[in-house]
Amino acid sequence: MHRSCERIRLRLRLACGRCCAPKLGGYKFRRQYLIGHRIADSVCLPARLVVEVDGDSHGNDEIEREDAERSLDLAAMGYRVIRFCDSDVLDSESEVADAILGALARAKRAS
Repeated sequence: MHRSCERIRLRLRLACGRCCAPKLGGYKFRRQYLIGHRIADSVCLPARLVVEVDGDSHGNDEIEREDAERSLDLAAMGYRVIRFCDSDVLDSESEVADAILGALARAKRAS
């Protein structure tokens, strides 16, 4: 695996662990979780929140169309999907964590 890819994966795991730790709101996330015929990057089942982190390859029209289809499929199953670019996770970890925690708070109010 390319060195920068390893670094990105490590940072993503660290970011997910920090913002999704049980001590922060009590929410547990599962990684690479099967929902219907889709695999979510991370999902909080009680909040029905899917967090997707998109890499550099997600900049073309075909992949963006596939991402939109995935989001629609997951929404049809009752999940809210939020997406982040891996560069946002790398460069703005606290903002990404705040956005995820905000989505969790909105999900809690909606239930």
